[in-house]
Amino acid sequence: MPQLKLAASARIGDETYTGVVSNVALDILRGLFVGKAAISLKPTHIAIGSGTQPARASDTALEQETRRWPITQLTQIGATTTALLNLTGTAGGLAASEMGVFAGDTLLSRALVDIEKSTNGIINIVWVLTITQGG
Repeated sequence: MPQLKLAASARIGDETYTGVVSNVALDILRGLFVGKAAISLKPTHIAIGSGTQPARASDTALEQETRRWPITQLTQIGATTTALLNLTGTAGGLAASEMGVFAGDTLLSRALVDIEKSTNGIINIVWVLTITQGG
């Protein structure tokens, strides 16, 4: 039986960051195949924090979450879901060393990042979540 492969990455400006898909998200997907009631995995928020520990599949939250915003735009084409967060000048200045994408309070993926935004700056954060069939 073919296996599913999940991948997550974030793009901010010219930088691409590889995310780690959480075990919680994987367990929810596995539950679908055996008829267990599952919660939604629809991405709803992107959060940033000041944590510095490497991302692990066992993470259930950011190490030190500092801010969270609703996703600006969500699209799905085939097996790829793209979540966009547009932070305008009204978001104020910020710095972050970790970032995650959430479905409600469920962490889908986390990555270490290097983000600095001035008060007047604009940042677009794009998370790409992909499910493919493995060998």
